Amino acid sequence: MGLCYRSSRHVLFQNLGEEVVLLNLSSGMYFGAGSVGAKVWKLASEGTDPEEIVAQVVREFDTTTEQASIDVSAFLVELERHLLLERHDS
Repeated sequence: MGLCYRSSRHVLFQNLGEEVVLLNLSSGMYFGAGSVGAKVWKLASEGTDPEEIVAQVVREFDTTTEQASIDVSAFLVELERHLLLERHDS
């Protein structure tokens, strides 16, 4: 079993082209992300484990595994900090 995420129950999201806008209904806070962030959000909210998210980001975007790992981790922490994602064990 590994660490995974799921979207918080009080979050609405809307894809806008390659971007995504998230709304925390509890706080009223909006959060926007570009194409890479939208991909990370989609995968994380579906329960994809972080290592697989990194692998998919590397496959689809011009980046290295090391940089993708740093960026994905930081983005997941930010989403969790804003109560947009919740951790759970898979």
